[in-house]
Amino acid sequence: MPAANEKKCTRKTGMDSANANGGIAVDEIDEINTIQDNIRKNLEFFKRKLGFADDRDLARELGVTAPVYSRIKNGDQLPGLNPFLITLHKNKGEFHCTIDDFLFTDLSEKEDPYSTDLPTAVYMKYEGLYQVYYFDTSPYKGQEFTEDADALKSGLMYIYHDGEEGEVKVYNVIAVLNMEKEDTDERYAEIMRGQWRQMDIKSYIADLGGSTHVYKGKLELSEKHVFISLSYESLRDKAQMVFHRPSGNSDEYIGGLGMLISVSKGKGASPCVQCVGLSKGSLDVSSEELASYLLMDYPKIQAGKEIEKLTDMALQLYSKGNDPALPLSDAHKKMIVQSEIDKIINDVVTRNLFRTQMVTEDDDDKFYHYLKRVRKASVRQGG
Repeated sequence: MPAANEKKCTRKTGMDSANANGGIAVDEIDEINTIQDNIRKNLEFFKRKLGFADDRDLARELGVTAPVYSRIKNGDQLPGLNPFLITLHKNKGEFHCTIDDFLFTDLSEKEDPYSTDLPTAVYMKYEGLYQVYYFDTSPYKGQEFTEDADALKSGLMYIYHDGEEGEVKVYNVIAVLNMEKEDTDERYAEIMRGQWRQMDIKSYIADLGGSTHVYKGKLELSEKHVFISLSYESLRDKAQMVFHRPSGNSDEYIGGLGMLISVSKGKGASPCVQCVGLSKGSLDVSSEELASYLLMDYPKIQAGKEIEKLTDMALQLYSKGNDPALPLSDAHKKMIVQSEIDKIINDVVTRNLFRTQMVTEDDDDKFYHYLKRVRKASVRQGG
């Protein structure tokens, strides 16, 4: 018996297939046959590129049994929604394709998404002017009292083609940082209205930042990631940004959510890491809303057993009365509870946020769809 949600599909061609399938048109049968050919080729492509020894390993990765996988690969059965296509969608970063790509294209004939020897067209989609969003890093740990919106910083970043080194095309980056969002929006609009040439944009950004906040560097791509390396004033500061490289085939990269490691502002000059957003276009939203997306809706934290300890302690203090040997006033009880709450908050936040910080593909995908929704209409229309 076929697995749940899997459909049988037998290869047929010509008028015989049309008659056998209740009058389905010949071109529809050809389309089904093409999809089946793509599925077969793309499964082989996955197995080769992901390094699986045999079909059973890939079947397990896609959540189906070996017999079901065999029927799908041989064209006797179309892949079902669950678990096959849902698994493919959830792990599109690993498979480097969407469901549409898998069904309607031969991945082996397209640009190999696993290759680091990438064609120029792949780099070209990253060219252009971006706005950068991040948070102020001057306060010391535990001494940040600024609201998220007030701590939000912005800047302009321009990625451009700057000749070749041998056979490799070079894509450089210039950026000015430490600006307010409203100021960045205004400067971005001014550049876009002017429709300036590359040299004009570079000069504009350099003059805007003067000698203190202009960063220069380069863009590099790996098989799965986008790296932007920046520095200023003879390595007084270096900033490394890492983003997911989109697995789709869009002609333009509109931005994404990544991680930034740099040296903090202020007298501490300490290494720091945080989320950073890129947008090819101004975002028609408030600083408060944008800040919440950079924080990826944190904190989403469950205190767990600590809360049980707190409730037990409160019960002991307020419900069961004082220990006759150690009477406590209401003020003393309040101080004990407040101290315990502070400890719980610090312990839980520390282990959830400050051991490891990462931007998952789901985080980046959510930010990407947010950009598509809130970018100003003039930018989306290419004006």
